[in-house]
Amino acid sequence: MTDCVFVYGTLRRGFARHDLICGLGGSWVGRGTIQGELYDLGLFPGALRSEDPSARVAGEVYRFKDSVPALRALDEYEGVSEYRVGHYVRVVLEVTLDDGAEVKAWAYCLRRQPDPARRIVSGDYAKR
Repeated sequence: MTDCVFVYGTLRRGFARHDLICGLGGSWVGRGTIQGELYDLGLFPGALRSEDPSARVAGEVYRFKDSVPALRALDEYEGVSEYRVGHYVRVVLEVTLDDGAEVKAWAYCLRRQPDPARRIVSGDYAKR
């Protein structure tokens, strides 16, 4: 489907697990946003898809030369498995890059609505 991944939390540059993206050979595509709402879940954030086009989540897009093992490793990190239900589901979404271009990318989104009091209204985990 796509060899790109959109990251919006601990996998972004400057955060604790960006080393995982680097170690998997992710190459920078650019900054961008997806349509959704961002929530603070304590040690990490979660994006929830939204019908509201003004609700945006900020993040970064990376391309993987060999996306199958990269997605497998990212699924493990995000707790996505066909055998158990975790916080996230991996879906393909349209990302609007800062330059206006659009790209399809995998993103890890919340399965269900979390406590609304934890919403990060700016949509940017770095600005929480």
